[in-house]
Amino acid sequence: RFWKVSTQLDVLKGEVEHVSIDEFGRLVLGPVTRSIYDATVPFIWCLAAAPDGTVFAGTGNDGQVLRVDRQGKTSVWFDAAELEVHALAVAPDGTLYVGTSPDGQVYRVDAAGSSRVFFDPADKYIWSLVFDAQGRLHVGTGEKGIIYRVTQDGRGETLFTSTSTHVTAMAFDGEGRLIAGTDSPGRLVRIDPGGKAFVLLDSPYRELRA
Repeated sequence: RFWKVSTQLDVLKGEVEHVSIDEFGRLVLGPVTRSIYDATVPFIWCLAAAPDGTVFAGTGNDGQVLRVDRQGKTSVWFDAAELEVHALAVAPDGTLYVGTSPDGQVYRVDAAGSSRVFFDPADKYIWSLVFDAQGRLHVGTGEKGIIYRVTQDGRGETLFTSTSTHVTAMAFDGEGRLIAGTDSPGRLVRIDPGGKAFVLLDSPYRELRA
């Protein structure tokens, strides 16, 4: 049996196995994938990779951080008092920082697995964590949409207060400016080191997650 397809939408109706479809509708070999961990928890909210290839997974609804090594061996690395781990960030020295909800706190977990509260804002949710080039941790929160800049000794200051409800994603561009995605409404905002903001995108969506 022979058949013809003429558009990308036609091709996308099929089942894709070991191939990828590019923007022109062409079929190319896809990346090789393998499962390294089959989770028993209901949610994996976030992932962070350490310099040695270890992957940390923030989960719910028991507020645990799982450590998965290159071979797929998994262990509970940190167990928070809160229900959800929505944000993770790995410092250059391998120290893990964990943002929890709904009683938002940021924990510091060292290479031996010892933990302590690093930063405890008044906000209910910690949605995103990212380090700048100076090693300061930026903490995106909800329900007031505040971004905090926290020094290495755990002292925080408000860098930016959004008109959105939640700061759901953050990253730095090549010039050291913070890019933040928000929820309610879904906007993409660029923030300079002084806290001055510029809206790059006012999307039609409720939230921008990554």
